[in-house]
Amino acid sequence: MGNSLRILKIGGLPDEITSICTELGSDGYEPVCVHINTSLEFENELASAKWDVIISEYRLPGFDSLAALQSWRSTDRYTPFIIYSEEDSEEAIITVLQAGANDFIPKAQIHRLVTAIQRELQDAETRRERRRAVEVRDALLKFSQATLTSQTLEELLGSTHATIRSLMSADNFYIALFDEENELLSFPYYVDQFDEAPPPQKPGRGLTEYILRSGQSVFASPELFEDLIARDEVVLIGSPSIDWMGVPLKIEGKVIGVLAVQSYLEGVRYRKEDLDILTFASDQIAMAINRRRTEQALLEEVIFRKAIERSILAGIFAFNRDGVQTYINPAFCQMVGWKESELLGAKPPYLYWPAEDIATIADTFRITTGEDALPSDFELRFQRKNGERFDAYLLVSPLRNGTQEVTEWLASVYDISERKLNEDIIRRQTKRAEALARMAERLNARLDQKTVLNTVCEETASAINVQAVAVILYDRESDTFRLGASYGFPLEFIEGYTPVSKLDFSLPLRTDQSLVVIRDVQSYPNLPHLNLLHKCNVRTMAVVQMTRDQRLTGYLAVFTFGKEQSFSEDEQSLMNGLANLAEQAIVNARLFEETEQRLKQVHALRAIDLAISASLDVTLTLNILLDHVLSLLQVDAADILLYNPRSKQLEFTVGRGFRLDVPANTRLKLGEGLASQAIINRQTVQIHNLPDNQSDPARAPFFVREGFITYHGAPLIAKGEVKGVLELFHRAPLQQNQEWRELFDALAGQAAIAIDNSTLFEQLQRTNEELTLAYDSTLEGWVRALDLRDKETESHSHRVVELTLRVAQAMGVHEGDLIHLQRGALLHDIGKIGISDQILMKPGPLSEEEWEEVKQHPIYAYKILYPITYLRPALDIPYCHHEYWDGSGYPRGLRAEEIPLAARIFTAIDAWDSLRSDCAYRTAWSDDQALQYLKEQSGRRFDPSVVEVVLKVIQ
Repeated sequence: MGNSLRILKIGGLPDEITSICTELGSDGYEPVCVHINTSLEFENELASAKWDVIISEYRLPGFDSLAALQSWRSTDRYTPFIIYSEEDSEEAIITVLQAGANDFIPKAQIHRLVTAIQRELQDAETRRERRRAVEVRDALLKFSQATLTSQTLEELLGSTHATIRSLMSADNFYIALFDEENELLSFPYYVDQFDEAPPPQKPGRGLTEYILRSGQSVFASPELFEDLIARDEVVLIGSPSIDWMGVPLKIEGKVIGVLAVQSYLEGVRYRKEDLDILTFASDQIAMAINRRRTEQALLEEVIFRKAIERSILAGIFAFNRDGVQTYINPAFCQMVGWKESELLGAKPPYLYWPAEDIATIADTFRITTGEDALPSDFELRFQRKNGERFDAYLLVSPLRNGTQEVTEWLASVYDISERKLNEDIIRRQTKRAEALARMAERLNARLDQKTVLNTVCEETASAINVQAVAVILYDRESDTFRLGASYGFPLEFIEGYTPVSKLDFSLPLRTDQSLVVIRDVQSYPNLPHLNLLHKCNVRTMAVVQMTRDQRLTGYLAVFTFGKEQSFSEDEQSLMNGLANLAEQAIVNARLFEETEQRLKQVHALRAIDLAISASLDVTLTLNILLDHVLSLLQVDAADILLYNPRSKQLEFTVGRGFRLDVPANTRLKLGEGLASQAIINRQTVQIHNLPDNQSDPARAPFFVREGFITYHGAPLIAKGEVKGVLELFHRAPLQQNQEWRELFDALAGQAAIAIDNSTLFEQLQRTNEELTLAYDSTLEGWVRALDLRDKETESHSHRVVELTLRVAQAMGVHEGDLIHLQRGALLHDIGKIGISDQILMKPGPLSEEEWEEVKQHPIYAYKILYPITYLRPALDIPYCHHEYWDGSGYPRGLRAEEIPLAARIFTAIDAWDSLRSDCAYRTAWSDDQALQYLKEQSGRRFDPSVVEVVLKVIQ
């Protein structure tokens, strides 16, 4: 295939065009000619297409060749412009050549036209290459200037675009950068006729991403793009273009982005030299971006380091091998108070070295900066410009040059004064916490109040480092302060510290204070027991108030002997903590003791309740009660006098704790003695000095012999009635409180209940005996009525009752069940009341119908007795005494052990007695005959085990 040649022919005849094309074709060209005649056509062709050569007539219709040359020169100086004309005058030739025409060929010399075209095409290419070289050179210069003068990356990329645009068609241009760390593709510069700049996004499958993946440049004509799509290498993104060209941006072989141009016009197509321009530009842009990034990172690093230097709290200074200070940071200047200018260049001793520590600091620095010294840290004391000393922590490191020689040392300095202060505070707090923890641990293991108080004194003396400690407790009942426990005091102090009333207990303690320190007790003459403090040589005392829920518990006091002593804030704080622990432990111990005491009281009251409910013997119950009275109320002796309303006297019933025997017949008339006062007034009588009391002359000698000092007598009242008096005696003054009095009243109430229950039981027992006697008399009447009706069986009921009870006892029947057997045996034939006299008194044998009537009498007995609750437990014999062991009896045909034991016993006894008695239809059997009958019927009518016992009892 030949070389394509685009020819624009201006003017002339059509057959001339054919001749020119034929001539060029014979020389190996493939000419494409366009023939125009007017100026307008010429302007349009110049604007819309690229031409390889322009051939023009000298003379043109409507305009001339000179006008055409002028238009050509204004648009494209590199396309050859040849005049091909019949005019061949010298003037015409000179005119057009001066106007810029490349050559003038007469039509008569057409053979020269091909040669001229070839020559001018080569010259045009040469001129074009020279121009391209100049343009590329200028572009390089512009690139270099842009990288130096651009303030921002955006400005640099804009300048790059303008430069490329000057070399090639680049109206649609963009640069994409890939952030590998975040896997984002961004477009910092994007210019396009149709599309907006995409936002940062994950890489897709477009041409840009293809270059990122492959690292190769792409010149994508429509044919190549279709091929990439067919191979699934890329997809269409954005508006479709005619030509697309992209090159990778690389730094040290790594693709960081893409530079791309694209054309949307058929007339604007890219060439290989355009790709070379982009490749060169991409290298420059990549280097510029890298340099910008490096400069930016360096700038940020400098800014960061400056910010650190300004904000760092540590002081930093450097000094060289001669000791000259070469660097001081602002923090160190602020730390010591001197300006940088006052410290730089100075040699040891430095201004911030205290005069008294210069030698120590110099030795430390000499060791630290030795020949083979390694980084080291240590603490020193520095001074500020105002003379204030402070503790400093230093970290010193050697600085080495390229040959690893130490040239300087860098010291980081930290003001640790606050840390030291905090450490001291923590040390003191730890000591205080350990003391409190040790005391808490010891107190937690103790619940006895005396042990708790002694532990408080010992631990307080150890923790505060004092010679003596005392716990003063407030007794709310007596409104006095007493010595609870002490440590370090002699016995004289302990025995001499008597309780002090609250009014007389004076301390210089304001209402807003919980602790007071008395440096010299001599200066406070109103202190309680000041004489004892003087005797023990007490000089200083500190007293801490112990309160619980704003109620005073007492005081924790520490003492020193001989000389005055002050107590630091830490010691006072520790005393407050110890007092709080002590107060809590005292409260816990009291609660424990109170709980134990209450539990003991509950158990005692429960035991008394059980005694009252379990025993009907009032003497036994009251003796148990008195045992608990002595234990719970802590008295020496107690007794109970019962009131006899008939004799109107108080009679001695029980007593405990007396050394001498109390006369059992002691009786006090109502109105005589202390016990009578309790009954008459129905109030407890209290006598605190019994020997001086004349209210009980009858028993006064007895009280003296017993040595009683204190007396308490409580009336025993139940349901509004006086039952007696509970008396307490003690051989010393008796300490008592509200709880003690309430317990005394409760015990007196228990005694009254016990007495009342006993009285009620006696009355109930008498009533029950009378009722039982009445019931039994009624039964006896029924039996006599039966005996009178059936004279042949008179006294039969009494005999069988007696023998039934003997056999039942022999067979181990419970004593409580014998009464029911007795009643059942007495009433065994009560059902015969329902049998007519004609049958019952018939002298001869009974008919079958009459026997059936007789067999109904157990059922009649059941109907008579069952409604009577009192007699229901006695039903076994009247209802079942005709049931036989083998089941042949009546009325229900029970067999063996289905028959109640009482009925089985009675059946055998009834047969024994009946056989030995005369009746209307036979004479009495002998004993031997009756015994033989029992033996024969054993296992048939009678229970064999019952027969065996009956035989033993009878024989």
